[in-house]
This record gives sequence, C-alpha cells and structure tokens, in this order.
Amino acid sequence: MKNFTLNFFKLIGIMFISISLKNVLQIFLGTLTNYSEVTKPYRLININNRITFDTKISHLKLIFLYDFILFATIAYFWLFLTLYLLIKKFGNKLWMHFSYTILIYIFTITYFDPFHYNIIFIFITVILGYANWWMFKKWIMFE
Repeated sequence: MKNFTLNFFKLIGIMFISISLKNVLQIFLGTLTNYSEVTKPYRLININNRITFDTKISHLKLIFLYDFILFATIAYFWLFLTLYLLIKKFGNKLWMHFSYTILIYIFTITYFDPFHYNIIFIFITVILGYANWWMFKKWIMFE
C-alpha cells in the first residue's frame, strides 16, 4: 500500500510533466514549422510575431485551462492511471508507451477532428512515449 501511495503522487507528477512537455513541443514545433492552426489541445500552436502579445497570453490561458485543469481531471489522470495499471501488469516496455500515446492521439483526432492527422504531432507523441517510459523507469516503484 505504501508503494501505491508514493506511486500515486509520482504518477500525478509524471502526468503534469508530460502535459507540460506536450505543450512546449506543440508551441516549439508549431512555430518552427510555421504551422498556423486554431489553438486546440491536440493541434500544433504557432506563436509568431504576427499575433499580438494579448493573443499570445490568451493562447497560454487557453492551454492552461484546457490541459492543466479541465483535461487533467477529466481525461489525463484516468489515461495515466490506466497506463500505470498496464505497466504494473505487463512491465515497463518502451513499445507500450509509444503505442499507448499514438493510439490516444489517433482516437482523439478521429473523435474531435475526424481524420486531420498531423505527422509532426505523431512525432510529438513518440517523444512523449519515450519521456513517459523514462519517467516510469526512474520514478515509479513496483512491488
């Protein structure tokens, strides 16, 4: 029970680190590739010189509201808990993290924005899968 309690708080930390990394990669790669899109949690975000400072702040507020408050309580926590349970049962396998994040991305895009996949965002999910694998390997203790 002690390990589960410690792992629970570490899992929440991993979740917020992963959300932060996703947002940093969305902004960095969206701006780097000059990809302009409406700000949505599953899209690349382009913050360039053509938009005002107030618009940039609005983007950041929207990201914070969606990803760190709304989606963290509704979806991310449950997805990470499911991942934790899968890893506890089958082991911390890198391919499992890659598959899990890519499947979630494909499901999200198919549901919210049918069949508008972005190869750069799939690259982001692979990076997130690797980061999650590494964080689980370093911080999560299994009995």
